[in-house]
Amino acid sequence: MSLNKFYAVLMGLCIIALSTSCTYRLGDLTIMSTKNIELSKMGMYKKCAERSIGIDQVYVIFFVPTGMPSIEEACDRAIESAGGTFLTDAVVTYESFIFFFGWMKYEVEGEVWCQTSEPMNTSVNIPDYVIENSSKGSHISVCTPGDQVVSGELIAWGKNVVILSDDAGNLQTIPRSEILKVFI
Repeated sequence: MSLNKFYAVLMGLCIIALSTSCTYRLGDLTIMSTKNIELSKMGMYKKCAERSIGIDQVYVIFFVPTGMPSIEEACDRAIESAGGTFLTDAVVTYESFIFFFGWMKYEVEGEVWCQTSEPMNTSVNIPDYVIENSSKGSHISVCTPGDQVVSGELIAWGKNVVILSDDAGNLQTIPRSEILKVFI
């Protein structure tokens, strides 16, 4: 009878061990790439895939991994699966499951942007205070001195440039200045 209890406890421990794994969301990134990108030419990119996933996975055999997964490789796979150059709104996740056998993997998911042959409209300027009054994902409109209006979702910003995604999904790279009206 004690042998049956031993087997029952052993089976219970095996079921608990086999039903566990670890998943960590490592980060949410505005822009992610493993390729060189000139931010001054952001008007040359358009969205070519809504969400793309790249995975780099290694297997574990008797508690010994067959290698180490790489975030860079997962990012490359996500970008290259859609023929792009960089990701926006990227999410990086790590997952592992190890019980004698198992796996370890990085997963990168994001919107893929591809380079186009002709530049988008980049002749508009945005004042510095846009950054203080807007957040990522905000919809803003800019009225230039020539009464041209550019509208879009705020994707990213830097010291000298703001990146908008217009209604057609094209990136607009806009130099920042103090002379324009912005409607948030």
